Amino acid sequence: MKITYWTDFSCPYCYIGDTRLRKAIESVGAEDSVEMEMKSFQLTPQAGPKPRNSMVAGMAKHYGMSLEEAREKVDRISAEGQAEGLRFRYADVQSCNTFDAHRLSKMAFSHGKESGEKMNEKLFEAFFGDCELIADHSVLRRLAAECGFDCEEVDEVLSSDKYAREVMNDELEADSCGIYAVPFYIIGRYGVPGALSEQDFAELLRQELKESGEFAKAPEGSSCGPDGCVLPGK
Repeated sequence: MKITYWTDFSCPYCYIGDTRLRKAIESVGAEDSVEMEMKSFQLTPQAGPKPRNSMVAGMAKHYGMSLEEAREKVDRISAEGQAEGLRFRYADVQSCNTFDAHRLSKMAFSHGKESGEKMNEKLFEAFFGDCELIADHSVLRRLAAECGFDCEEVDEVLSSDKYAREVMNDELEADSCGIYAVPFYIIGRYGVPGALSEQDFAELLRQELKESGEFAKAPEGSSCGPDGCVLPGK
């Protein structure tokens, strides 16, 4: 069974959703039955190399809420991540452009699925757990080195536009499919907008392992888009 998913390293529900999905795959014993393909998506392509506001202040401005209300929202999202066993410090993240991080991910996947997933996990951990600036090339070089990648290859990528076309093609594909918020998963015949619970992911996987059919619509989960992060029905 093929699972295609769009994700961004600065999206809290991408980190949460991708983690839940992998837990669900393991819980139904589908590790050898599932092929996963990650697609790049920039949640805020207009973002610069450095953060302009703190996450709390930025959310307060975006939603027109008080700093206290924004802090509560940020803390709720962090609690969701922590409940999945993740180091999650959403209030302290350094929001920035993720284009080069995605290019580095593409480089990693060129070495195989295991290498790509290792790099992705390192990028998510750096952003949400260590609150590092993942637009900074020195940070990206160190993270790649920690994953065992050759420094010369990493420098070649970061000093050029290598893998830029691959990232942009993923985003064009998302646009053509009407995908404007992430995470978004195509699980067999189901289009899944947002981070479902581990249990809901597992149920979809069980259905798809038993059945086949045309593309269908699944329940809606939490996601992040141009207008911010939202919960289904709110």
